[in-house]
Amino acid sequence: MKKKRKPGVVAKSKQGDPDDFDITIPKFDGGEGFAELLEKDDAKPALKPAWATVRLPKKLAFKDRPKKRIFYDFSEVEHAISRIVKLPGPNETIHAIMDSTFKGVDLVPAVINLAKRPCARLTITTLGFNRRDIACIMELKQRGEILELNMVCSNFFAEKDMGAYNYAREQFQAKGCRIAIARNHSKLLMFEFGEQAYVVESSANLRSCVNFEQFALTNSRELYNFHQSWVSKMF
Repeated sequence: MKKKRKPGVVAKSKQGDPDDFDITIPKFDGGEGFAELLEKDDAKPALKPAWATVRLPKKLAFKDRPKKRIFYDFSEVEHAISRIVKLPGPNETIHAIMDSTFKGVDLVPAVINLAKRPCARLTITTLGFNRRDIACIMELKQRGEILELNMVCSNFFAEKDMGAYNYAREQFQAKGCRIAIARNHSKLLMFEFGEQAYVVESSANLRSCVNFEQFALTNSRELYNFHQSWVSKMF
């Protein structure tokens, strides 16, 4: 007869015994001392949920049926961004892998260069950035390659890296651009070139990263308008 096990303990057994795969889940009765296991911030969150901080439009989902999707794997290409070659056609999407050979911010000059004309309006959402990212974007603005510029970053990032955020705020204000902080974790680049509109939806922030990332570059006015409808509420 097998011995009874204490709660939270896995009985030892010889190799090959089915008990090798048995897992006993610890029991919490929620009694005395249980409250001390919780951090104060976990027990009583200090921050409001994202939905309570901004009045967003009712439509928060987008559905489409792309006519064509293009798939690329950039993981073995040194200068991946130069291999996009040309922008997607109407309702086309390019799906790509980023292998840390370029940063999220590099997609900004890449798309503008491939469009071969200034971007009438660029809207960016990101968690964070560094001063070099802002310098890159500001140079494009200075050269007239970006006419209107708006950016949303995370309030968490603004608090943790006040130096980078304050630098960005000063640069944006000096050039008549808008910058806002919000409970944001999205990563979007929204380009408007007259009738054409492109959206980059990505896992990557603007700044460099040594991880694999992915992005989708879509030519769609509908998708552009959808994202603008909720991002514009942040300003």
